[in-house]
Amino acid sequence: MPSITRILVPVDFSPPAEGAARYAQSIARHIGCKLTLLHVLEPSAFAFSPVEVSAERMGELMAGRSRAAQAELNRLPDGQMNGDSVKRLLVRGDPAEQILLCALSEKADLIVMPTHGYDPIRRFLLGSVASKVLHGANIPMLTGVHFEEHATGTFPPRHIVCGLDLGPHSAPVLEWAWHMAQEFTAPLTVVHATSDIGGRTEDFIHPDWRAMLNNRVREQIASLQQAAVEKADVVVAAGDPHKVLSDTVERMKADLLVIGRGASAAGPFGRLRAHAYAIVRASPCPVLSV
Repeated sequence: MPSITRILVPVDFSPPAEGAARYAQSIARHIGCKLTLLHVLEPSAFAFSPVEVSAERMGELMAGRSRAAQAELNRLPDGQMNGDSVKRLLVRGDPAEQILLCALSEKADLIVMPTHGYDPIRRFLLGSVASKVLHGANIPMLTGVHFEEHATGTFPPRHIVCGLDLGPHSAPVLEWAWHMAQEFTAPLTVVHATSDIGGRTEDFIHPDWRAMLNNRVREQIASLQQAAVEKADVVVAAGDPHKVLSDTVERMKADLLVIGRGASAAGPFGRLRAHAYAIVRASPCPVLSV
């Protein structure tokens, strides 16, 4: 796991975003890194209104929005971490674009943000901003739909689950998971989801096929462990990756899920990265996507 020296937290002042800021603050305190809080002011609705608004009035409205946003930024996160440890930025433009630009300019090593900043129903969707940042960021990203619940009660993580697709990107994903487990003194469970062949299909395959596949998967994971980490518990289960991982997280009461993400195809034994967005949406705990 590369050294984390700065964490970027985009905030829209919603409860999930404030929870993400507190969660990131807990990480920053634990590892001794710096925090950048970013708020993006989108173009005012008056700019697209059929009612003509004078340039002077538009300037007053934007200045008022800027003052209000700056005041909100200044109160985040909860005290005790100020001065050089926290940097607060207020910019204008498209939120996803500005988040990605800020990650580069601030040399951030990790982005922490909720999947959605709206009401309890829409929070279970993957918001367009989070989706664009997940797709465009070239650094790890920690996301979650319940940050306001996890920010105070489950830090540091007590159990970490790592989902692997056994593709080329699996080694760094496992390395991140292992180092997170070491950093927070938490047990690590590695999970791989195989294709679900059930029902009548079982009548047409050799009865030992499932055991043979599981053994091959375990051998692949064992080789990764030898290369990257010490031994961890291994779970191989059939089903959709997002369902297998969310079920495992719930069963083991895990507090952090680590997965890989990227545009390349999944490995020969799984479909994890192709399902990354579904995994983020379904996970009952925060997800670190590498």
